[in-house]
Amino acid sequence: MPLTHAEIVTRLEAKLWVATNTQWTSAIIIADGMTPILKIISRRVPFVTTQRHPGDRAVPIRGGYTTDGTTRDIILTDWDFEDMVKLAQENGVEYEVDQSPKEFRNFTQNGKIVTLELDDIPEAAESVYIYPERLHILQQAIGTTDTAGAITTLAAIGATSLVLKSLGTGTINKYTKLTIAGDTTEYMVTSIATIAGNAATVTITPGLVASAAVDAVVTLALADSTLTPALEEIFIEWVAGELIQDYAIKKLSEADFGSGINVYFTMGKDMIDGKGGAREQLRGLERADRYPNHSRV
Repeated sequence: MPLTHAEIVTRLEAKLWVATNTQWTSAIIIADGMTPILKIISRRVPFVTTQRHPGDRAVPIRGGYTTDGTTRDIILTDWDFEDMVKLAQENGVEYEVDQSPKEFRNFTQNGKIVTLELDDIPEAAESVYIYPERLHILQQAIGTTDTAGAITTLAAIGATSLVLKSLGTGTINKYTKLTIAGDTTEYMVTSIATIAGNAATVTITPGLVASAAVDAVVTLALADSTLTPALEEIFIEWVAGELIQDYAIKKLSEADFGSGINVYFTMGKDMIDGKGGAREQLRGLERADRYPNHSRV
C-alpha cells in the first residue's frame, strides 16, 4: 500500500530527529519541504495516467473530448490542465480513438488549447482522448472530519456534479475519494467544495457509471498517494536533505553553532546530490522523451 501523507511526515520526523530537536515542526516539514519537492519530483518523473494507479481507481486514465467541426483545437478542462506537467508528443493525444494500434497525433499546445496537426478539420462530435502527465497526488486532508453524507438530488448516469447533504463542516478538498452506496466505482473530487449548512455541491471524475438515488449514502476518504515505493524513498530523502541544509543556513547567525554549520549543510547536500543520493536515484527512473512523427491524416 502507498504511504499516506501522515505516514511520510512521520518518516521524515524520525529522519530529522524531531523527538529531541524542535527545529522542524510538522508545518515546516510540509510547507518548506514536502510541497516544493513533490513538484520537482513530479516534473522529472510525472504521474502518467495512461494506466490507473493500482491503489486509486478514481484517477482517470484519460480525458475525453469531442471535436466541434470548425477547428482542430481542443480546449482542456481545468482538471486536466491544472496539475499537468506536460502533454507528451509520444502518447499524449489519441485520434481517431480506440484503434488497434492506437492512433496518436502530433499537436501543438498553447496553455489550455491543444491543436491537432491534421490536414483536414475533423467533423463535429468526433472523440479525442488526451493523456496528461500530472503532478503526483499526496493528499494531506479531506477538509472535514465528518466523512459520511448523502445524495440530495437524483443524479443520472454520466453526471459529474453531485449535490450532497448531511455533511459536517469545513470543506471537501480536491482529490478526495468519494463512493456511493450501491456503486462500486471510486470517484474523485476535482475541485474544493465548501460545506454550508451541512450541504455541498461537488464535481467528480469520472462521470457516474450508475445513477445516484436520493438519500444514497456517500462516503469520503483520502485519495491514495500516486507515489511508487521507489519515489517515496527518494521523496523522503530529498525533503530531509533540503530541510537539513536550510537548518544549517538559519544557524549562520549563531556564533556558538560553529563548525556544526558545515556538518549539517554537507550532510543535507549529500542526501540530495551525493553518490547514490536522491537526485541520482530519480535520474535512474526518468525516461527519455521521444517525439515520433505521427500521421497528419
